Amino acid sequence: MSTKFFLYLEWKVSFINNCLDEIMRKWINHAFKWYYQQRYKDIQRYMDHPHEVQRALLRQLLDAAKHTEWGRKYYFRSVKTPEDFARQLPIQDYDSLRPYIERMMMGEKDVLWSGQVRWFSKSSGTTSSRSKFIPVPNQNLKQCHIRGTWDTMALLYHNRPDAR
Repeated sequence: MSTKFFLYLEWKVSFINNCLDEIMRKWINHAFKWYYQQRYKDIQRYMDHPHEVQRALLRQLLDAAKHTEWGRKYYFRSVKTPEDFARQLPIQDYDSLRPYIERMMMGEKDVLWSGQVRWFSKSSGTTSSRSKFIPVPNQNLKQCHIRGTWDTMALLYHNRPDAR
């Protein structure tokens, strides 16, 4: 077989691969845009009904934490409203939480949050000279940090429909 044939064959395969790449890129972009449109509807609902969303979130968080040491101490099971929560849970500073957080850092479960918390964020120590460790449960990592990235993209695609 001639060299020209192999060059042609190589060009043809490259052309087909480029076409497939472009088709896949367009399909994937379309799928992401669809997801972002759906997610934007949720974000819009949060903006339209912030009080209801916040109440529902408080209820979910209290339900998740009611069996923890902290939840039992402050009777999370009996909290029905944000006002109940404010009445039953005194304002805390980091030093009052430090012993609980240290126990969590040693692997103890169900202290401030349900289950074992494996992630801790280190603060820069802006309110005191010492850094603080903030518990970051897996649920928080997924629902705040990771989802926040997706929500940012949903807002970008909503405000810039031509984005790719």
